[in-house]
Amino acid sequence: MHRLLTAAVMLASLQAQPPNEAQLAKLYSQIDEVLGLQPGATVADIGTGFAVDHALSMAEKVAPGGKVVCVDVKESVLSKIKDQTAARHLTNLEVLLGGEDDPRLPVRSFDAILISNTYHEFTQPAAMLKRLSAALKPGGKLVIVENVSIAQREASRTEQTKLHDLAPELLERELAAEGLEVKQRIEPILVENSDRSRYLFAAELKAQARSAPDVWQPVRFLIGAWAGEVSGQPGAGKSQREYRFVLNDKYLEVRNKSVYPPQPKNPKGEVHEDWGMISYDRSRTVLVLRQFHVEGYINQFVGEVGLDRAAIRFQSETIENIPAGYRARETYTSTGPDEFLERFELAEPGKEFELYSETRFKRKR
Repeated sequence: MHRLLTAAVMLASLQAQPPNEAQLAKLYSQIDEVLGLQPGATVADIGTGFAVDHALSMAEKVAPGGKVVCVDVKESVLSKIKDQTAARHLTNLEVLLGGEDDPRLPVRSFDAILISNTYHEFTQPAAMLKRLSAALKPGGKLVIVENVSIAQREASRTEQTKLHDLAPELLERELAAEGLEVKQRIEPILVENSDRSRYLFAAELKAQARSAPDVWQPVRFLIGAWAGEVSGQPGAGKSQREYRFVLNDKYLEVRNKSVYPPQPKNPKGEVHEDWGMISYDRSRTVLVLRQFHVEGYINQFVGEVGLDRAAIRFQSETIENIPAGYRARETYTSTGPDEFLERFELAEPGKEFELYSETRFKRKR
């Protein structure tokens, strides 16, 4: 019986006609009204995809003074968005390569965030909602447009998402689990056929969740995989590094490998590896970095955020397995959405810090 029902649903979806221009225009108009588009507004569009007309029209509506940031996990999509943005001579639409569990948006920066026909594709919805919530300005809206099938409304989440659907009840439950409250709903906002339709939720952070600070904000720009060019006392080399949340998002794991080929400054060359964990010390309200080096050194650093909030410096508290009195510090400075600069400094006992190495990283994903 279940197989017959699923087959019937799949047949209904195949028979569904794509929305015509008039239907799409009405859909976009309703979404824009809920988003509160007006000149000066800052909006993120998550999972824009190849159908970029709506994003382009949103950019036109928030000008002057506003902007739209299109986030997608595919470089090919971002390339098409750039081409169409240039063809329309728009200067207020930006693109950003997102991750499976992180849109990589700056914290408290958006009046509204739109997820249209994309939320059901999230492989890690809880992590995404946490980071999307952090990107909203106080009072900002998260607007989600999703599909629902009458026949499959009671099916499991897995069965629904296979058909690119998600029942409103499931979505509302997931939003509530992350401190988001649905303030407005339109169901249906678009009818595709007798079984499938789209609905809209507009959610905001509950007061209690809104007041909770994002302790990870100073290092969120680091999340992802990076390739770097190193220069300094060991010579010139290349570095591969990745930052990712682990263990229920309680820690930020770091894995680094630097390779220095033989050169006059370093005739034998060298390969250096270190792993690390960044944690949040609630008693001291600071981020703590612990590094474990292949040479046997174990460093513990405490973080200090720069006044411009674009940089964080980790100063050593303890260094194991080297002579007493040595100090170290690492400074990470965001120099753009997809690049950062790392400066590693060392101080011998009783001496001032000297630059040991500098690495310019560019994002791989």
